[in-house]
Amino acid sequence: APPIFTQTSQSTEAGHTIKITNDGIPFSYCHSNKSCSNELGELGRSNDPYRLLPITLVNHDGSTNIKASQAYTGGFPSSGHSALIDNQGYLYLCGCDRWQQLGLGSSNGGSSGYTWKGGRLWQTQFQRADHVIELLQQLDPNLGTKQQQNSKSGSNKDNSPRWIRDVA
Repeated sequence: APPIFTQTSQSTEAGHTIKITNDGIPFSYCHSNKSCSNELGELGRSNDPYRLLPITLVNHDGSTNIKASQAYTGGFPSSGHSALIDNQGYLYLCGCDRWQQLGLGSSNGGSSGYTWKGGRLWQTQFQRADHVIELLQQLDPNLGTKQQQNSKSGSNKDNSPRWIRDVA
């Protein structure tokens, strides 16, 4: 049976789309051959950029059983990028990072200045942005805590860090 997609994000300017199935599996493709070729890794995967193909998210421990819940696409033809939020609330980013718009450009994230290994200005696979959470917590120490979740929802039925959705 063909996959059932429950969420779609499409960047008109950058020419790429990410769809998420009801099982949390993200797929991506270039919907415009004028503005998208996946040269900057905006699809978060390799292979034919014009075919709808699944994306594999890899956790820090090497596991790949990550389920996506939300997708975002953006940029321009020369700066396409994408973001996924998993069902635990973690943020994953890929694509053009020329101006560090992915927020991955810290030394503990593996970059030096504006470049990555080999002088690249892009990420071809989704990278989990753990230090973004740390930066946001410096702005508001209550982010992600039970106190902050209780104040937003009135109760805390779920302890997962879904608060990142409010700031992504």
